[in-house]
Amino acid sequence: MQHKSPEGRCSFYRFPIDTETLGLYHKWPHRASDKFVNCPERLSHWPREVLCSSRVDAREVKFGPLCSGNQSNLKRGCDTHGCGHYGARRESGPHKGLDIVCADGATVYAPFDVKLDRKAVPYENKPKKEPINDGIKLSGEGLCFKLFYVKPDSYSGTLKKGQKIGTLLPMQKVYPGITSHVHVQMCDISDPTKYF
Repeated sequence: MQHKSPEGRCSFYRFPIDTETLGLYHKWPHRASDKFVNCPERLSHWPREVLCSSRVDAREVKFGPLCSGNQSNLKRGCDTHGCGHYGARRESGPHKGLDIVCADGATVYAPFDVKLDRKAVPYENKPKKEPINDGIKLSGEGLCFKLFYVKPDSYSGTLKKGQKIGTLLPMQKVYPGITSHVHVQMCDISDPTKYF
């Protein structure tokens, strides 16, 4: 549950809550009813374990260039394999992310300062798609998201905006004729289009 402070500047939350989605990292040792606040000026009286990583309103965040050769983050349109917009039709259901054009073997960059959280894969038990079955879960600027079809140089650590995350895997090998791309998917499966 969310409560606005009288000043209108801070948002208070009660557990249970998806802290990854909020961009808050913590080690919370107390009872479930305890509160915490995501405004730095109000953190002084809270336990030191609580950290605030979200210094900007996530609604105002824009992704920097994701891929070499696509400085404007051109979105994938439609091709013989489908369309790249959020919610596009798929055999398995609506498309859960947004596809950003990126050539096979191109360098994939951090769109802003990010933390590399762990490996993330788009497919399970699909051996024919193994050549592109890799990716990374990241967090930064109050957002939690995944990039698929990317071979990361590392699955942990931190990167500054514009530093190399990894390399786009060979999409043409699995989907001949597709517009090769990075798949951007928010951890809460919300629409990432507003960040581009």
